[in-house]
Amino acid sequence: LKPMLSCLMAAVVADCQQWCSHSCFELNGQIQFECGDCGSEMECHPGAPGWESWKERCSDSARPASILAESSAVDSTSDRQMMEPKMARQMMSQPADGQYMRRENLAAQGYAALDAGSMDEVKARTAAGGYCELEVYNGTRDTYNRSWILGQKKPVILRGITSEWKALSKWDLQGMLDEYGDKVYHLEPKGETLLKDMLGVEGRYHMGHMVFPPEDCYRERMRPYSPFLDTVNVDYDVPAYFTPMRTFQMGIGRGEGVGVPPEEHPSSWFVAVKGRKRWLLHPPNQIEPPNLLKNRPGCDLSRKTTTAMQCDQEEGDVIWVPSGWWHETCGLNEYSVGIGGITYAGAGKPDEVQRSCDLGDHEYSVSDIPLCRENRCPHGEQLLNPYPGQL
Repeated sequence: LKPMLSCLMAAVVADCQQWCSHSCFELNGQIQFECGDCGSEMECHPGAPGWESWKERCSDSARPASILAESSAVDSTSDRQMMEPKMARQMMSQPADGQYMRRENLAAQGYAALDAGSMDEVKARTAAGGYCELEVYNGTRDTYNRSWILGQKKPVILRGITSEWKALSKWDLQGMLDEYGDKVYHLEPKGETLLKDMLGVEGRYHMGHMVFPPEDCYRERMRPYSPFLDTVNVDYDVPAYFTPMRTFQMGIGRGEGVGVPPEEHPSSWFVAVKGRKRWLLHPPNQIEPPNLLKNRPGCDLSRKTTTAMQCDQEEGDVIWVPSGWWHETCGLNEYSVGIGGITYAGAGKPDEVQRSCDLGDHEYSVSDIPLCRENRCPHGEQLLNPYPGQL
């Protein structure tokens, strides 16, 4: 019954979760509760296409399998129990030096499926656990440098960077609740949310962000501001070669199977502090790849393309994802927490023109938060842009 958990769990009141930014057809939970309080700014809301058919899609027998494209026509229908929100790519400025090529300028290539024999081998290796097709580098924090990292053309796993982080021993579920449960995780114009209140609900993955420049825009539900990144900064030590960052973020939640559907953005790093994470990555392509991981307990790989790279990220590992690489993920444990950031050559250069945040579209800056007008709220200056001359 476990894979059907999201269909059986009923919410008491209507809500508007991050994943409601996707089409109702992509979601398989009780969307009438989870997206019932959403407005038209979200893709899935009362009255939207697919709104009335969630009961049928909750059934495994009624859930269509992902179809791999043999040409440029791709079925990107997502099949997930729970999702992390995507990194709001449209809200970030793109590098001006050409390191990150816009999706529309990439070649459009279809995705071919592995043959049955090769897929059987992949499934057997996956079932054994710890399977990773990425190149894995074993070193120490001082082994790596920014030039080498930015020069990587394929995703890689970097080990040894986090070996002295206190977070590796402190950030288990009970440890986080005992030490930080009463701390603010989300702080927005409408109010604050404590960590213990968020972790009290199973089946949710909560993202928190800090952005550069400090007055750049956050967004309710999709890209919320989180002073918690500063609260716990004694537990981690981000190397200088991962800075400056355009976005610094944390994800934490309870429930096996949380993950993102295929997305791409400028180069980024991510540490799985607690909980292992399964990744499926595709080279840069104008066409979005099909959603191949079943984001539910077990993170089953239904099919795989010939160009996809697969890796189970272990606790403490850092994954580096170069610009433009598509990736989808699925959490392999009941509880997970990690931190990461988006960084690239030129990330520390402020925009020439700073746009205003659209409060009517649920955007806001730190200065729009009443508590931050009365008190200084942390902006992560030492991580997002620690050296003004470093871009």
